[in-house]
Amino acid sequence: RERGAEKTTAQLCHALADFGCMINLFNLLPMGMLDGGQVAAVLHPSLLVAGCAVGSYMAYDGQINNPIVYLIILGGWYQVASRAMGWSQPNPAAAHLSPRGKAIVFGAYAGLAASLAVLMQMNQARLYGPRGEPPGSMMREESEYSKEFDRIVASLPDI
Repeated sequence: RERGAEKTTAQLCHALADFGCMINLFNLLPMGMLDGGQVAAVLHPSLLVAGCAVGSYMAYDGQINNPIVYLIILGGWYQVASRAMGWSQPNPAAAHLSPRGKAIVFGAYAGLAASLAVLMQMNQARLYGPRGEPPGSMMREESEYSKEFDRIVASLPDI
């Protein structure tokens, strides 16, 4: 194999890992039908309102420009309104969770979110290099980590 092909494969792996982390972090937002919304409903109903308010502000401020996210925010507000009006009730098993159970759920939620954020940060550092240069611009300078990663990628079988 050529050296450039291995570099491209490594960059692709990092880009896919980055996308996976981003999607999972997005799913942990405390809004609507997302997993984070289900966790927020278990911990305290006001967290759903806070999550929707932050999401709405980000959309209003122009930080979010994706119509799918707008639909998720609207779905979150619908869930908040339906609970406030009595149209729907929270999951009975989750509503009566003990304080210890809520602490375990929060610990798992926070641990997962923190792990994904750290992994995404580490991946960004590897993908863009220590000085933030674009992928592939440091072909000549390589760290020990990148050499080891490239060695592992090179040892993978071709698919």
